[in-house]
This record gives sequence, structure tokens and C-alpha cells, in this order.
Amino acid sequence: MVYFIQGVETGNIKIGHTTNHISTRLNQIQSSDRLICLKVILGSDDDRMYQDKFRHLWSHGEWFRPEKDLLDFIGTLPENEYANLKQTGLSPWDRQSGNKGKSLPSSQKEKISESMKQVHSAVCV
Repeated sequence: MVYFIQGVETGNIKIGHTTNHISTRLNQIQSSDRLICLKVILGSDDDRMYQDKFRHLWSHGEWFRPEKDLLDFIGTLPENEYANLKQTGLSPWDRQSGNKGKSLPSSQKEKISESMKQVHSAVCV
């Protein structure tokens, strides 16, 4: 299945595919952002087709900026049981191997905070 997962704070959208249950995949993604599944296309493993379609919105990896044409496209997809599924369990930092129970270094927190401010101001302009 092809999935569209969005970071709650950054708004960025990951376009990917999985053969696992979507809740398993959602909890495997390592991100400093809280994640929510927007939509899933059942029966398709061709995430590249969608990544190519929205290449002009590419941010990094399989992540894309949440601009109108991508959001409109996701809005046309049929609803299913996976829509609005949220990450559960440990926080993203705690899920990273070797970091269980450790807090994020303050220098890293500052970098993330500054990056999120820049994304927020760019998206909200």
C-alpha cells in the first residue's frame, strides 16, 4: 500500500509504501515530529509514481512540502480505516535505537526549534 503521512509540526508529507500494517510502519518512521496518516492507497506499491508527480514539492528523502496541489490530491483519495491514524507508543526520539530513555541534547533541541520556526514562517506566509 502507498501511504501519505504528515508531520504534525512541520506539515511535511512522506509518500512511501509498505507491505506491513500501516500502524506498524507509522511507528517505525524515525522523525522528530509527531506523525499522522492522512490517506492510504490500498493495492498499490508504486510510491515512485506519486513521488515523481510531486517532485516539484520535494523537501528531502521521501518528504514533500504540504502545498495545495499535493493536499488537494490527497483530499481526492477515498477514505479508509487508515485515515487519521496517529503514531502511538514511545516518542520519536525514544524509538531510535540506542537512545531509549535518553533526552535530546539541548543543542539538538535548539537546531530543531530553529528549523521548525523557519518551516512555519515559510508555510504560513
